[in-house]
Amino acid sequence: MNPKAIRIYLIILGIIGLIMFAGLFMRSHKSSQKWIDMEITGQINDFVHIGKDVFIQLDTTWYSFSYNRLFDSFIPNECTLSKNKGDDFYYIICPDSEMQVWSGSGGIVTDKIWLRRIEIALNKKKKNH
Repeated sequence: MNPKAIRIYLIILGIIGLIMFAGLFMRSHKSSQKWIDMEITGQINDFVHIGKDVFIQLDTTWYSFSYNRLFDSFIPNECTLSKNKGDDFYYIICPDSEMQVWSGSGGIVTDKIWLRRIEIALNKKKKNH
């Protein structure tokens, strides 16, 4: 075969592979959408760590936030989470204190796979405590 034809074939194959990889990568990170313009207020019902994310449940909706070491020693149940529109940080307001926590990414969790992972992590957390 002609070396030029093989080179063109490999280039086209590489471009198609990159497009497929980018599409799969973007789809798998659907739950970590930016929420810079969202406004959130509500009482924290539960939270769980999965990997480098903290998932917080307000009412019946789960939100993902970047991991913060604050949650290792602090249990924010019965506190209020508040995030103003356009801010890069959110507030955890408890009856005895108010904390300002910065988070660079997060969003509403709608992916069924992530919701299932959260459910499994909650069951494991309840068994350990």
